[in-house]
Amino acid sequence: MNVVKKNSPLVIALLMMTIIIDVMGVGLVFPVIPEIIMSKTSPFFAQSVAPASRYFYYGLSMALWPLGVFIGSSLLGKLSDIYGRKKLLIITILGIVLSYLLSIASFYGTSLWIFMFSRFLCGFFGGSFSLAQAFILDISTDDRRMKNLGLITLAASIGFVIGPLVTTALSFFAKTPELSSVLPFWFGAILALINVLNIIIFLPKVPRASVHQDKLNIFKLIFSFSVMFTDKRVRLLALCFLFLQLGWGYFAQSLPLALEQIFHFAPAIVGVFFLLMNVGYLSSTLWLQDKVLKKFDVVTAMVSIAILVSIMLAISAVYVSPYVMGFVAFFASLIEIILYTAVMSEVASQVETHEQGEFMGGTTSVFGIAWFMNAFSIGPVVSESITAPFYLASLGLLICGLFAYLYKMKIQKGVQLKTVEA
Repeated sequence: MNVVKKNSPLVIALLMMTIIIDVMGVGLVFPVIPEIIMSKTSPFFAQSVAPASRYFYYGLSMALWPLGVFIGSSLLGKLSDIYGRKKLLIITILGIVLSYLLSIASFYGTSLWIFMFSRFLCGFFGGSFSLAQAFILDISTDDRRMKNLGLITLAASIGFVIGPLVTTALSFFAKTPELSSVLPFWFGAILALINVLNIIIFLPKVPRASVHQDKLNIFKLIFSFSVMFTDKRVRLLALCFLFLQLGWGYFAQSLPLALEQIFHFAPAIVGVFFLLMNVGYLSSTLWLQDKVLKKFDVVTAMVSIAILVSIMLAISAVYVSPYVMGFVAFFASLIEIILYTAVMSEVASQVETHEQGEFMGGTTSVFGIAWFMNAFSIGPVVSESITAPFYLASLGLLICGLFAYLYKMKIQKGVQLKTVEA
């Protein structure tokens, strides 16, 4: 087997294409879930079903995806350390194809529980992003780590931009609301199949780090993310990342529901707001991120951005209008993605090469925990106030900033101790 060169442009380009196609599928589906659950034409509910019940099932449908991410990501990340990134990428994306097909079957069979299971399955096999991150770290030199991680984030941003655009376009071609809801799942399944073929044909294998292979314990693997909170090297970063995802998850998962319930926007218009968010991600990755991280050190940027995003999310809760939500969707996304990339880079810099699959899987599990917690609580929260999740989102980012500040103090203290010892 040929050894893949460090910073190989071929591997980076192929991984970017893999992420673009994979993330497109996520962006395709999110804008239509409020229509599937809340509308009068829902395939799962009679028109007489009360809004409170629908809120519960909306929260559940949003929560099962990150629950699957939580259970699957650490498991798949660790297995990729042992059996290879390419093999696990193929398995995960084939699982995503299956999840989309089950979603489609649930619409035609009017089975709410098959739909719910398909959302869980989609999350469980949705580990390709963390696997691609680990793959990138495998072939990155220290001086290119941040840049290469940024390229993976750029690919995700491109995929997120294209996904809502396709959903909006498909809604214009659909002759009925039912067809408008199911078409994104068909499109996602086809994209995932293309992705699998792309990986099988073009993506080379990389030599695995030598690791000691104990007998696999599935339970321990699923909960191996706990090392994020017990390992002193990354504990504060893990808490920072947890509250980042708790806060941002409340905003991202509540936004489509608020737009549908307050302003009665159709999925095509909801897709436009997701497009604004994702154009923010893309603009930041292409232009703003490098400028910010050249002017400020990574940890200072983490603290400042967390506070700024917290303020923006609070504004969206206080001033309820589509214009304010559109403004926040774009500008908060523009800088939130810098915070995300900075935290991931700091985690990667603190661990050894052979641990990176496990820790990248661990961060994805933390994401899953956070999004499961806020998605499952969205139902009862919005029953009290449709904008309450935006306040919780603001609080989450504020706490994220606090842990980033504590990490900064720890780093500065460590530097001072080294200076004294020297």
